[in-house]
Amino acid sequence: MHRFITGILTLCLPIVFATAVYPALAEEQKTEVPDPVATVNGSPIPLSDFEWEMKNAAVKGFNAVESNGAQDSLKTQVLDELIDRELLYQESVKSDVSIDEELVQNRMDHLKGRFPDEELFTKALEDMNMTEENLKRHIKRGMSITKYVDESFVQKAEVSEKEIEDFYKEHPEAFTRPERVHARHILLETKPDASEETIEKNRELLTSLRKKVENGEDFGELAKEYSECPSSSQNGDLGFFGKGEMVKEFEETAFALEPGTVSEIVQTQFGLHLIQSVEKQPESIVPLAEIKDRLGLHLKQEKGKEAAAAHLSELKKTACIERMVH
Repeated sequence: MHRFITGILTLCLPIVFATAVYPALAEEQKTEVPDPVATVNGSPIPLSDFEWEMKNAAVKGFNAVESNGAQDSLKTQVLDELIDRELLYQESVKSDVSIDEELVQNRMDHLKGRFPDEELFTKALEDMNMTEENLKRHIKRGMSITKYVDESFVQKAEVSEKEIEDFYKEHPEAFTRPERVHARHILLETKPDASEETIEKNRELLTSLRKKVENGEDFGELAKEYSECPSSSQNGDLGFFGKGEMVKEFEETAFALEPGTVSEIVQTQFGLHLIQSVEKQPESIVPLAEIKDRLGLHLKQEKGKEAAAAHLSELKKTACIERMVH
């Protein structure tokens, strides 16, 4: 759970700004930040943010190499990222980017909802020396940066038809659709402590249902009536799935069946199944027409990110950046 919060805060840590640089934020900076690790155009980056980011890096496993050289490199990387975010946030302020407080609150509510109760959420914040108010402010600033990059760079990026077609032709591996199968099933749940008698009764029921299908009864209607899987409301339909998406026993059987046939009884950790193969799709290349819009959006986003990175590089050339950590 702590890692979930970590993932959100990673996007939006920079904190206060100097009144002299941005008068509109005068109310936000009422106390001097102690022990800043850097200042960006007069705006301090608190030591607490730096320490939190270093802890975040440890959670992600970047502290696997404990040499001094590796740690120094990590410190430089973390500080660079904090400076980058601060610069982008300052640009979002200059561009008058506004974030609806309701959206921020919705994000907070969604985050809280990932915890079983309020107490555990509060404990997670305490473990990171974070208050709910600060978390909310971090989220809002992260949203501001995202909106600024989107409006200033991504939305303005242009992608031609030729660029889309060229990318599609040059990266066929990205558009390969693996073999898939479309299946339905009937599940009779079997608890770990189920008696042999219960298991045998379930087997007898599935055997009788299989015979009914062989005699012409509709598999889907039987699944709707007898299956204990939530998919029963869709006549047992699981849709298309590829390898690695189902438990091993179920997958092996489903892929071995010919369309229209029904399996023998299959036992998995969930219980006993009858599986019907509906359709098979071999490995194939997704047609450009099917992927064109999404591919165009992807390329537009990549262009926007590149433009934002180039702009950030230019900002660094003229920004007043002072580092207290080396």
